[in-house]
Amino acid sequence: MPCKRPHKPATPPQGDLVSLAGFVENPDNPQTVTAENFARLVEKVRRLPEGLKANSIAFVRDDARAPGLCMVISGNKRLRALKAIYGKAGSVPAEWFVDVTGMSEKERREFLVNMNVNEGAWDVEKLMEQYSPDELNAAGLAAIVESMSGIESLIEMGDEMGDGEDDSSPSSAGLVTIKLPPELVPAWRSYKRTNGTERIVEFIVDELKNTKAKEV
Repeated sequence: MPCKRPHKPATPPQGDLVSLAGFVENPDNPQTVTAENFARLVEKVRRLPEGLKANSIAFVRDDARAPGLCMVISGNKRLRALKAIYGKAGSVPAEWFVDVTGMSEKERREFLVNMNVNEGAWDVEKLMEQYSPDELNAAGLAAIVESMSGIESLIEMGDEMGDGEDDSSPSSAGLVTIKLPPELVPAWRSYKRTNGTERIVEFIVDELKNTKAKEV
């Protein structure tokens, strides 16, 4: 029978459990993960396992590539993390999984890709207001912390540089002046014609990312 049936644990408040031995990753999963990022994911799951209720691992029961087993089509890395934490045959709450066998093959293909696309973008200033650098690093947002450090350096350079171009973020108008290095001025002038001056932080973050990418 596909998937090992959930069973009642010793303490009823935990709900139904399911064996991880009954689940396998999609062998054709197009996503990859580095060892560093996977280690970070394991720690996230270890700290916040209840988050899997809201972000369940989706599986199907009828894939010919995994006869008799449940094959994951969204959440492969989370399944791997669970097995790293609880063991390959460990028992975990059944509510961390959702059965999407009813989807057509076309829907499954679209689901696999669409569920792994991030449609949003971070508001960097709000993130830095609400979370500490350590919290952001733990969440895998070290690039944002590094970018903000770079912005702070530009702000500090403002008093020392005699050329370049000034612009201020509306949230700190009259309080903070960012003096851009001369080499960024042409790109900034072009950028603000389209996006306005209020997006200077986003511009600098992008430029710092580009600079870092060129150094690699």
